[in-house]
Amino acid sequence: METVFDSRLVPGRQRADAWEEVTSRSLVLTRQRFPDARMFEGGLHYGQLGEVGLSVASYTELRSSRTAKMIRRSDPDACHVSLIASGQQSIEQSGRTAVLGRGDLVVHDTSLPFEATVTSDDGPSRSVVLHVPRRLLPLRPPELTPLLAVRLPTARGVGRLLADSWPAWPPNTTGAPRRRPPGSPARRST
Repeated sequence: METVFDSRLVPGRQRADAWEEVTSRSLVLTRQRFPDARMFEGGLHYGQLGEVGLSVASYTELRSSRTAKMIRRSDPDACHVSLIASGQQSIEQSGRTAVLGRGDLVVHDTSLPFEATVTSDDGPSRSVVLHVPRRLLPLRPPELTPLLAVRLPTARGVGRLLADSWPAWPPNTTGAPRRRPPGSPARRST
């Protein structure tokens, strides 16, 4: 994985603008708003697993939106499957809102508008996101839509399998302690 952004390397007054530019260029075009842009902290790592992208991000409070106009301008035609590693987040898409915390999974579609919110009462939030091209998914839009912006717990079932196989890292760019999702076993060194 490559470090794409580390807020510790950017002067405070430029961090929020730099984050918005990097995430829009590297992930998906969005508009970001911050309670106090000068205090923003964040890090982004990105890599490819064949045709699937993998990003690991840590960030303090923000609000991110993707509009129909942005989609017309740039659409990777993908679904993002996110594991919330720490913090509180929410996403609104297709008339639903998922309120998410540590250990939850959520799916959203880059071809539809969304509004996402991150709160950071106890330090930066972290998420691990798979960027899956829609053509690789076995689901058509009518089958996929009911899964968008729905909290998918990782305590059991398919959610547990996914969370257990998700990476135990990422590199930590904000100094926040690393945490594994609930129910995920600690990795043993051999």
